[in-house]
Amino acid sequence: MDPETIRLPDVAIHLSYDADAPPPHPGSEWTRFVCLSDTHGRSFAVPPGDVLLHTGDLTASGRVSQIKKTMDWIAGLAHPVKILIAGNHDLTLDTAWYEKNWENFHWAQKEVCWLHRTELVVGADARRGRVAYLDNSSIEIRAKENGRVWKVYGIPTYSAPSRRTRTFCESRRACALSPPALTCVARLTHGPPHGVLDATIGGAHVGCADLAGRLHAVRPRLHVFGHIHEARGVEVRDWPHGGDTVGSQRTLHVNAATSPLGPKAGALRKRGLSVGAGGPGWQPIIVDVFDPAVEKGDSK
Repeated sequence: MDPETIRLPDVAIHLSYDADAPPPHPGSEWTRFVCLSDTHGRSFAVPPGDVLLHTGDLTASGRVSQIKKTMDWIAGLAHPVKILIAGNHDLTLDTAWYEKNWENFHWAQKEVCWLHRTELVVGADARRGRVAYLDNSSIEIRAKENGRVWKVYGIPTYSAPSRRTRTFCESRRACALSPPALTCVARLTHGPPHGVLDATIGGAHVGCADLAGRLHAVRPRLHVFGHIHEARGVEVRDWPHGGDTVGSQRTLHVNAATSPLGPKAGALRKRGLSVGAGGPGWQPIIVDVFDPAVEKGDSK
């Protein structure tokens, strides 16, 4: 595929590039975020960067062996900071839900090592691999010396109660626990907000309306998600000035799904391209953000 880059005054987004020679890092005044989602246990080449963001569906079905395989892969990547959330295929990490609903998720074979499951994403090996796992929680990071402090808030997907049905939107409880607007610079959710990169193959917009409303108040500078593979891409939303909302006046939405699905995948195959996870059309999305050095006391 031909390279595809979107450039704004303070952001460059690389959607398609040569995997063997990714775009060079733009320099010390920039922070490079590498965004991916919906890897489903697959591994592939990931371009280097300052911060890796993975927005869920780490596995195919949440088995311990699958979680370990993905965590070993991510921990081995060279990014200084790596931040993950769970997706609807990773529901074993929601221990309370899984204990009540495991038959709706795994049918005959229950995963019993709940401590081992969670230890894989928050334990010593994860910490040594510079991995932070967010579950309705936040983390403050500084991607480089004298750079801004980024507060990243992560919300995983929660399952609906019906048999093997997952919600396409974040729960109202999770939305209610969102951080105050002034503290949220980057936001990770597994699913999209309604009307933003959320169209299915059939054309239905299945994103979460509650999340869309909350984003209007929070206005993060960067919002990364996945779940709707066929809607992979980026969208820039400018917010109106004034009112009671605070935060950035523009949000960059990134659907970073990396597993091919939909008409675009079919079109690439017709062109003779090998279409696989993390390959042409579904590479990790690189987001370069202008992030100049700040004075002490003015880091946020």
